[in-house]
Order: sequence, then C-alpha cells, then structure tokens
Amino acid sequence: MNSTSSKQAPTSQDTRILCLTRKHSVYATGLGLLLTTFCASSHAEIAINVPNANLSIYGRVASGVSYVDNIGAAGDSVFRAASNEWGTSLLGLNGSKEIAPGIQGQIKLETGFSAANGNSNAGNLFSRFATVGIKSNTMGTIEFGRSLAYSNDAWSLDPMGMNWSGVDSLSKGHNWGTWNNTVGYRSPNLSGFEAGLQLSLGGQAGNNSAGRSLAASLSYTHANLNVRAIYDETRDANGKLSDLFNASSEYIVGATYKIQSTTLFAAYNRISASDAASGTDTAMDHSWVGVNYQLNPDNLVRVGLFTAKTDVTNAKANLYTVGWDHKVNDALSLWASAALMDNNKNAAFPAVGYWQDAPAPGATQHGINAGFIYVF
Repeated sequence: MNSTSSKQAPTSQDTRILCLTRKHSVYATGLGLLLTTFCASSHAEIAINVPNANLSIYGRVASGVSYVDNIGAAGDSVFRAASNEWGTSLLGLNGSKEIAPGIQGQIKLETGFSAANGNSNAGNLFSRFATVGIKSNTMGTIEFGRSLAYSNDAWSLDPMGMNWSGVDSLSKGHNWGTWNNTVGYRSPNLSGFEAGLQLSLGGQAGNNSAGRSLAASLSYTHANLNVRAIYDETRDANGKLSDLFNASSEYIVGATYKIQSTTLFAAYNRISASDAASGTDTAMDHSWVGVNYQLNPDNLVRVGLFTAKTDVTNAKANLYTVGWDHKVNDALSLWASAALMDNNKNAAFPAVGYWQDAPAPGATQHGINAGFIYVF
C-alpha cells in the first residue's frame, strides 16, 4: 500500500527545513545528535548538509480508527485502529550530491510502518525504497534497488488519493506493489510529457521471466488537463500470468481536469491473467469516476464511484466512496472517509483494503475510518 499511492509523499509545503553543518571529524557525532533530536521531537524535516552528501530526513504518521460490517458468512463487524488507511505512515532519508554540472548521484531509503504497532509494513528495514541512482536535469533519472512499482502512479488518477477505499479496493491492491531488484528510468518533463519504465528482475536461472515484473507510465499535462497511461505485469514463479490479482497484467488509461476549485477524475482499467486455471477469472474490467472539491484552503472533499466486473464468474460490484481532509496547520491534518460496496450474487469484494474481511457473496459492506495525519 499504497497509493499513491501508494501513497502521498511529503511536499515542500508540508515541511520546514533545519540545516546543520559539521566538520568531517564530527560527522558521526553530529548525525547521532540529529537522530536523537529527531526521535525526541518531530517538528521539521531535518536536512544534513556535509561536503560529501546532502541528506534529509522526512516522515509521516497516519493513524485513527475504523469500522467494517458484514464480514464473512457470519456477517460480523469490527471496530479497530485505522493503521495506514488514509495512507501509510513512513520514515525516509534522501541524499544527493552533484557529480557534474546538472548531474547528481542520489539515494532514497524509505520504510512504511504501522502506527498502531510500530511494525514495518513488509517486515524489512526499508520496505518502500532502497535505491541508488543518477539524475540528469536534461536526460532524466535512472535508479536501482527496491522501489515502489511505477504502477503506483495510479495515485494521480484516484479521487480518493489511493486510500483504503478507492482504486485498489476492487483490484486487491494491484497498484500498491513494492518490487525488489528493480531497474527504473524516469524522464524529465518534455513539453508536458513524462515517461517511466521499470523492470524487476526475477533472477531465476533458466527462466528469465520467472517472478519478473514490468511497469511503464506515460503522462501528458497541459494547463489544467492531465492524461495518463499505465501498464504493468507481475509473473509467478513459473513466468506465467496465472492469477487475476497476484500474477497478471493490467493497463490503465485516465485523465483529470481541474476547473477552479474542482478536479474531475475518470479512468478505465483492464486486468488480465491469460494463464489462469480453467473455471477461474481471466480478466476484469474496472472503471471509475470522481471529483475533488477544495471547499477552502483547509478543506478538501473527495467523492468516487468505482465499478468492476469479471469475465468467467461474472462477479460484479460497485463501490461508492466519500472522504474529507482537513488541514489544521502545515504539519497536522484530519481525515474521514466512508465507503459502501454493493456486490452482485457472485461477488464478494470488500469495501476497504482488508481483503481478509471480505463479505459473503452478494452481501453489501460498509467501511468508515477517521484519524490524524502528521507530516514532518
């Protein structure tokens, strides 16, 4: 997860910068003091400027409460901590150093974690990013390592901002992926066009497609219009597209258009698993529309309608969502959202990202969550 989506990274408006410089002889001591200060008081992004590296620490903590009903055949309900439901909590470190005019070497280390229990989302030290690369102002960026899949670019097409009820609810987190062993390229902006291409290398001898993942993203922006196309595929251990949600390919085409305080969203998504077992679904058509309305600088209202239909089992569902983000100050925000999933008799899609809490086939499910977001 997630959203942005994959989820939203801190922006310059979300952070305040504190710059500290140390002589080489006290780098280690200075960094230790900075980390101690950071742990004690998270009031600003911390930037460490030294001759051999410009490093900045940033993060976000998102947590609250949630409620889901009609879980399983018994129709149970649950009230619990809403960990990462607006977007994942995260802690990151960026580093860069100019190696030639207009060219920088750079690193990115970032982990997502649950504010409810403090655990890493994926159980490893850097669950979202552990990359090293080179960025050219004119040629783009190439990077290597563990990275969010470029299919997380679907965040920009999701009226719900890739939260727990949105673009990935009907596709089982298809665009929340984090990939190991990646080689990725992002182009600079060229007359409104931006492109990305990413390959996750399976590395299995004798079968180069085993466990391989591939993603590509192309966008065009002109004035208030943004148009985007995304493709990705993830193969199983045998190099096959064998499962609609776990080993499949997809493409997304969509657009957003801003009219004063209103942003309109529309997209179509096709997911395919051509090697799926007989009698199971081999494709799903997924589409959505939505709107974001900026009531004022501190209040954003989100509305979305998502629909999906599979080919073999004829599972069909509609997801209705509404959300509210309230900015208290540059660091602290509040959020609340609600969702209703309407399944046909063959479908058991959940209203939220907890697929283990899916309802019985044909059941309607509701999900509500709310909480706080603190960015530094």
